[in-house]
Amino acid sequence: MAVGECGLDHHWPIPAEEQYALFEAQIRLALELDKPIVVHDREAHAEVYELLKKYKPKGVLHCYSGSADDALWIARQGMLIGFGGSCTFKGAKRAVKAIQALGLVYRFRNRSAPEGPAVPADDFALLGDHDIIEL
Repeated sequence: MAVGECGLDHHWPIPAEEQYALFEAQIRLALELDKPIVVHDREAHAEVYELLKKYKPKGVLHCYSGSADDALWIARQGMLIGFGGSCTFKGAKRAVKAIQALGLVYRFRNRSAPEGPAVPADDFALLGDHDIIEL
């Protein structure tokens, strides 16, 4: 069990101050309950990282879209990083750089996530010779 999905999404016209306060409260709740969090970060990297640095929760940042340097920093904070199916697209150079920087051993493809793009298994070859574990 985890707290979330919670986080910040500046793509939609929802007041940033309200999102920030709610996300901060959700992080504090996760720490109080000793539970991990599932973090959503869309167009809000700096603010999300600020709260992760302040509270140091455990959990996963899903559908990661940041840089390779930020991915390494997030991993050093003890967070896991999830990449959506879009990381297999031929133009996903930023995601591939982040994955390569992390030196991943396994990739998981969750077939029960209808919101993610459908990609053929061959597209995973763009990421290197790692195992694919289908869920």
